[in-house]
Amino acid sequence: MSAKIHYLTAKPEPIGHFLRIGSSGHRQLETLHSSGRVPVDRVVAEAASLKAQSELLGLFRNAGAEIVLDTRIAELSEQGSYVPSAQWLSSVNKTRPMTPRDFSADGSRRIAVEIATLAVANSVDAVLAPSHFVLDAGSPWWSIDLQLCMDLRRALDEMGGSDVRTDYSLTTTYGTLREPEQRRAFLAGLRDLPFENLWLRISDFGSDATPVALRRYISAVADFHGLNRPLVGDHVGGLAGLAVAAFGATAAIAHGLSEKERFDVRQWLMPSRLRKKGF
Repeated sequence: MSAKIHYLTAKPEPIGHFLRIGSSGHRQLETLHSSGRVPVDRVVAEAASLKAQSELLGLFRNAGAEIVLDTRIAELSEQGSYVPSAQWLSSVNKTRPMTPRDFSADGSRRIAVEIATLAVANSVDAVLAPSHFVLDAGSPWWSIDLQLCMDLRRALDEMGGSDVRTDYSLTTTYGTLREPEQRRAFLAGLRDLPFENLWLRISDFGSDATPVALRRYISAVADFHGLNRPLVGDHVGGLAGLAVAAFGATAAIAHGLSEKERFDVRQWLMPSRLRKKGF
């Protein structure tokens, strides 16, 4: 006999959830999905892993799940997170992290076209517009990213991908997020951009957030509701992820399966030779 839940009030809406698929472990996800143990209807796939994970993505697609493409341009542009094998763009130098110079002149448009081509060819439902870590709105990456978002939307429309949604990922620190002046500057740049959902990837905030940090995060994020677009708490897992969604700070959360539940930009900014090695 199965238990039946009786709601005394209106049935609660489920929390929006995006499952981030890492570069490894997709075989385990295939097994879990086939056994009905991965009940998600939105997944985030990384551009460099699309071919290797095609079977898993096919399973999700056949089940009606939404596929979101992450180009990982941010990771490919930082010394500590750059991995040559993850550089899937053919139009850039694969021997080093990307720099603002790669996006100058017609570079932004060329990269946007390559992303749009990949998105249309793989029938994804949405693309995270390529963006970078910005410490504040004065970062040289900020204006580049705003232009990239516009170039990507234009490229998708021209290539038959008008039905592919573009989302924007704002990657910054918890300290910056709490500064009202910086929030106003970010909002001014984002207001007229062609995107539907705003993803917030905030360093030093995630699954291990304290009650005080949660309260401050929720308070700071409230300003972004002025954009009148859904917010996604990216790399936020555990009880903290449930809390930011339950209190209405974000419409959804995104994290991996026991990974990507917290974001720390310090690992990106240090040379790879200085990063901690596992056993």
